[in-house]
Amino acid sequence: MERKEMEKRPEEISEIERHKYFLSEKKGYDVGWEFAEHDWEQNFAVAWRKQQHSASEQCSNSNGTSSSVACAELARVNSADHKKPSRIRSLLARVFSNSH
Repeated sequence: MERKEMEKRPEEISEIERHKYFLSEKKGYDVGWEFAEHDWEQNFAVAWRKQQHSASEQCSNSNGTSSSVACAELARVNSADHKKPSRIRSLLARVFSNSH
């Protein structure tokens, strides 16, 4: 495992690996970890981290039963199933719609 990879959270590593896969598929060859990491940092990291922070902050401030259930599910998905972004987006939508 490379040094930069060790400094990242497991969720970030997974996102970069996913990004690497899609970049490699698009280009037709393995783009490599460093290229994918750099591209992800430049184009997606800020929005992804903001989304992660917003979701965790929203969950820590929620007091409704359905929001709490959605937040618990989101935490489970983030730790065990974070390779399915559509599932995360649907859970975030539930959390945000139930908090207003």
